[in-house]
Parts: sequence; structure tokens; C-alpha cells
Amino acid sequence: MNEEEKVPQVYEEYLTLCRSIKYTEAADAGGAAADLFAGLRAPDPVCRSRAWGLLCGAWSRHRPAFASLLARACGKKSTDVQARFGLDPAPLLAAVGDTKNILHRALRRKAARIGADGFRFCDIWARVPNAGNTSAMPLAAALALLGDMLEKHLEGGKAFVEGISAGQRLHLEVQTVDCPHCCTPVPGGPVHVYMPVRFKDVRPCDLPSLAHELGHAMHCDLLDKLAPGKPISVVFLETFSQLLEGMVWLELCDGAEFRDVREDMLLDRLTEETLDLLLFPALLEFEGRMIHSARQGALPLEAVEEAYREIFSRWFGVSPEGTWFWMRTKSLYDPRWPFGDLTYLLGRMVSLELIQRIRTRGKMSRAEYCKAVEDTLSSDFSGYRLKQGRTSPMQAADWKEILQPVRDMFAEE
Repeated sequence: MNEEEKVPQVYEEYLTLCRSIKYTEAADAGGAAADLFAGLRAPDPVCRSRAWGLLCGAWSRHRPAFASLLARACGKKSTDVQARFGLDPAPLLAAVGDTKNILHRALRRKAARIGADGFRFCDIWARVPNAGNTSAMPLAAALALLGDMLEKHLEGGKAFVEGISAGQRLHLEVQTVDCPHCCTPVPGGPVHVYMPVRFKDVRPCDLPSLAHELGHAMHCDLLDKLAPGKPISVVFLETFSQLLEGMVWLELCDGAEFRDVREDMLLDRLTEETLDLLLFPALLEFEGRMIHSARQGALPLEAVEEAYREIFSRWFGVSPEGTWFWMRTKSLYDPRWPFGDLTYLLGRMVSLELIQRIRTRGKMSRAEYCKAVEDTLSSDFSGYRLKQGRTSPMQAADWKEILQPVRDMFAEE
């Protein structure tokens, strides 16, 4: 997406509506929202339920307005996924669908571990006891540890993290919605990383999220050298952030001293797997149905929510509690960004391949990292595969092979 392209009116209205959401009548709305997101990570199941209810309730009051905006946005969206991404997503979604039962069983194991009577949506972000939740360290110490972790798997990882600190490119900010992100504060300058204020003290289980955002910065720094001024291919927006995140998970899980600690680490990691391999496919199916329906006419709120409940119940194995995700997902409301969640899913698939390469071949050199990034320039997914010497279209069996480490990771022993 060209950042200089005019922002559509419907998307501007969506962002304005989002900014109007009030989680509390208190003056510090940003702090109140941060407290609620902290509640979703709490060890107390009652606290998680309360936080989820308040978050969903704040958005649900505006459901009719969101449904109207969704209809307008989807009516303008292209349905040509093949042209945008260079592949037919059906085999990928089929392979991911074959993985969901393993994830459902893992979610139920996590629920038991965190004191819930079965998996609930409000437990997706919950922290698992004994999974790196203790021993919080100051941000500076966490960055030093993160640099050491990355250096084990990527040449130059430590120097990059040290450069981020020295260049004052990492910031803590109060966020209305708990959302680490990157942006360029000075046009033409380097990308900076913005984390919620809770990262002033970092627990080991928070390190993958920090690595993810630093991965965006590392990716953009290299792109500024390889292709200055050119936009990032939408297909690979998340690939190299997920790569660094995966390296840290390797360290956390493989470095666990005891088997039960490793299991808890894996269950804590399940948050990311749930978002990547259940939430994003569900949102893609939901978006496709909304685009089709919008082209047939109006999108009544009842039809939107019925489709949401049906699709999410199938992907998650339980009925969704509240209808929050379809309102919070920005890409649904931007006509320039059809099927944007496919970037997360495709990025995850490529990063899984790269992590597997590290597992089998050892530490990735700086030259190998640069080559991986260079292969994604000006490429859709098919173009990237051609650069890897693979000419045939991806079938469900090919995607399943990429996903095998995930199935192995969460299979019951």
C-alpha cells in the first residue's frame, strides 16, 4: 500500500469512531484501557472475565455505526486475492484448518493451567504461571538479554539491539489500546519502536513481543539500503518481525530447565499461535463473506453478527463471547487493504520456514538474512517462491509440511 495514497473517507470515519470509544468516564481513558488489557493477562479468571466484558461492552455500544462503515468499506474492496498476493489462499486455509484441532486441545490445556473451566476468548492473552512471568527486569537489562538471544541465531543481532538503544529509537507510551507498533517520526528517518508503558519492566515472556517490533525496525533499516524510498511488499510486512520473535521463542522454550516449565512456555506462546492460525483465518473468511454480501446489498447488523458467530465458532471450537474483533480490525474498514490479514498468515509461513532453516543449519549469517530480505523485494508470494527455486503452486500438502513444527510443538506428549 502506498503510504502517500489518499486515505479513504470511510476509513477516516472508522478511525474517528475508534477514538471515540470510552472505556471509563475517568479523565485518563488511555490508562483505563491499558488497565483492562493488563486484566486480560491476569492470573485471576474473574479479573480476565471482567476486563473482557468491559472491553467488549465499550465497543458494542457502537455496533450499528461499525456495521454501516463495514458495509461501505467492503462494497469498495477488490476480491482478486490472486492478483494481490500471487497465490490462491484456499490450500493455505485448508492446511491451517487441519491444524486447528491440535490448537483447540492446547487451548483447553492452557485453560486448565490458568484456572478456567474450558477455553474462553477472554483467556487468549492470559499469562501461564511458571512461564517466564516472574523475574521482571528493567527495560535496559531486557534489551541486553534480547541482544544475546538474537546473536545466537542471527549474526549482528546483538549489535542491532545495541544500536536501537544508542539511537534512542525505542519509546514507551501510554496506549489506549495495548498495541506495540513502529513508525517513522521524522520523514526519511529511521523507523522507531513504540511499546506500551508496561514494558518499563520486562518479563521473559514479554521478550518475543519486543523482538517482534525490533524485527520490523531491522527489516526497514535493511530495506532503506536495498531499496530506498520503495514501499514494502504487502505480502512480507510481518515475515522478518515474526522471524526475530521465533528466534526468541527458540531460546525461551529450548532453554527451559524442566519439562513442565517448557510446557508452560509453549502454552504461553499459544497466544501468538491462536492469533496467527485461528484469528486471522477466521477474519479472512469473515471479510470474504462481508465483501460478497455488501455487493448484493445492505449489511444488516444482525447478518454481520450472525456470520461472525458462525465463522468464529467453527475456527475456535467455542462460541465467541461478544463481537469485538470485527469492530477492532482496522484492515476490514480500509478499501485499499483487502484481505490484509493474509499478510500475517503468509508472513508466518515464511518465517516458519526460516526458523526451520536455523534449526537445521544453525546460526543465520548477515549475508543470509540480507538475501532473504532481498528475495522479498518487489515480489508477490509466487515471485518469492521462484527465487527459492520452487516453480509449482503451493498445495495444501506443502503448507502442511511448513506447519508440521507447530503440530509437533503442541501435540500432547
